[in-house]
Amino acid sequence: MQPFDDKDASCVLRIRAPAQANGHRATMLLMGDSGTDVETRLLQEHESVGNLLTSDVLLLGDHGSDRASSNEFLQAVSPKRGVISTSLFNKKYPSDVVLARLAEQHIAMDSTVTSGTLTYDLGGKNNVDVTHYRDGYWWLKREQQ
Repeated sequence: MQPFDDKDASCVLRIRAPAQANGHRATMLLMGDSGTDVETRLLQEHESVGNLLTSDVLLLGDHGSDRASSNEFLQAVSPKRGVISTSLFNKKYPSDVVLARLAEQHIAMDSTVTSGTLTYDLGGKNNVDVTHYRDGYWWLKREQQ
């Protein structure tokens, strides 16, 4: 048994918006810093109780590190969008392994590195509307030119 990781004491929150005219209730799952141990427990609850995980948007656990966002968990949540909240200067996040998992499951990715602040309207015209407050940092754009 692995020692307890205090990141796994993070708050996990699922937000569900009121039903839209089309009947859809947009959802967002916020994983905090939790990793695969928490994901496994959530998957067990999901299997025994019912649809607790399926969400339109998933804020990836532990900033998109490879200690979170397992294939099984991503399949159960089945998000249309994955969100990575990290810093441009944090070179270990997101993990290439997690980025590959997102791509394999055709999950669109939003990142605070390239977009700055992100806002998700769970009652938008498209069920979930995203506002990117920047199209990338000015120094990132300069490096790409």
